[in-house]
Amino acid sequence: MPNVGSDRDQSTSIAKLARDAREVQPPTVAADQGYFKGEGAHFLTKTLKRVITEISLHVLAYHLKRTMKMLGPGVLMAEMRG
Repeated sequence: MPNVGSDRDQSTSIAKLARDAREVQPPTVAADQGYFKGEGAHFLTKTLKRVITEISLHVLAYHLKRTMKMLGPGVLMAEMRG
């Protein structure tokens, strides 16, 4: 691609050509309606502040478990100690 004009102009024209060459419209993504079936979320705590804290702890535990599976518990503990 020659270096004439701005890069934005060149990349925009290339994107238009690629979109036209694709000939297929991008798919429309819709949420699965069955995902939220049930009685809702059950939390051990009440009030929004405490529920937010509970969710944060669940997310932290999830990420720690994933990290331990990837690195191993020894490496994770060594990194946490500094």
